[in-house]
Amino acid sequence: YPLSKASTEKGGWARVRFCIEVDGSVSNVAVVDTSAYGESFGQAARDAISQWTYATPMAGGKPQRFCEAELRYHFFIVRRFGLSHSFVSKHRQIVADVRGGRLGEAEREIEALFASENLNGMEYDRLYMLQAALFNEKGDFEAARVALSRVLDIPSAHMDRKEEGAALRSYFMLLFDQKLYGAALKTLVRLEGLGVLKPDDPIAQAGAAIRKARAGGERFAVRARITDACDCDMPFYRYEPLNREIGLQKVSGTVDRVSMACTAHIATIDYEPGWSWRAPESYGECSVFIYGTPGTTFEIVEY
Repeated sequence: YPLSKASTEKGGWARVRFCIEVDGSVSNVAVVDTSAYGESFGQAARDAISQWTYATPMAGGKPQRFCEAELRYHFFIVRRFGLSHSFVSKHRQIVADVRGGRLGEAEREIEALFASENLNGMEYDRLYMLQAALFNEKGDFEAARVALSRVLDIPSAHMDRKEEGAALRSYFMLLFDQKLYGAALKTLVRLEGLGVLKPDDPIAQAGAAIRKARAGGERFAVRARITDACDCDMPFYRYEPLNREIGLQKVSGTVDRVSMACTAHIATIDYEPGWSWRAPESYGECSVFIYGTPGTTFEIVEY
């Protein structure tokens, strides 16, 4: 726990991504997201994880560097589990405000909870899901997606099967509607793993359309924007490709660099206009991080 935060007694978390080398050591530790008001937690998580040692990663019976390790590192001074009575009361009030159309009041109450409560992991998850519902009501679907991603991009131990299924359904539809098909497909796989989808389910049918587009190498474009939503090493936009080749075009603002983090490979390059990249099959599944100035917009094209 960072000593600079000790006097506040506030909890928080940092989400980090890193490589595990063939000798089990950790490298390339990058902070990709933090909780609200988590200014010091990213560095503390980076410092801690850099000292860890893992068993040797194996692929096909052979040692292999693994660069898609990712986790949320939680920080708490008081070990408290479950939902506090205070949190439950405030959560109910915010739900009533959202349903009653009092969105400005609900947003202020959510921000106050993030700022003043020593929240545990379960409470953070509930609050981010509530924040996503608020953004949905406001029509800010990108902000709703980001809020849900903080709960769902890494499987949570704080939700039962029914809760996780309902949250993943909402997340899938947000991703699908924004043409973020690579991330939507990963979410679909998790839903299928829960066994909650039937063949005639609209989500199953949408998933079938994504798989068909992937098999056919369909070309499409997604408009995206870099935000300053987290206390990270540098503001970024994260993208999960559906196909193996992507590029950037119609950039308005400043893109500094692009990082490709794959199961078996990680690389970072300085951005140049007209940038495109094709991931070899041997790299495995990849995520692309586009770093730059908050507010920068661009078009991601998949080939």
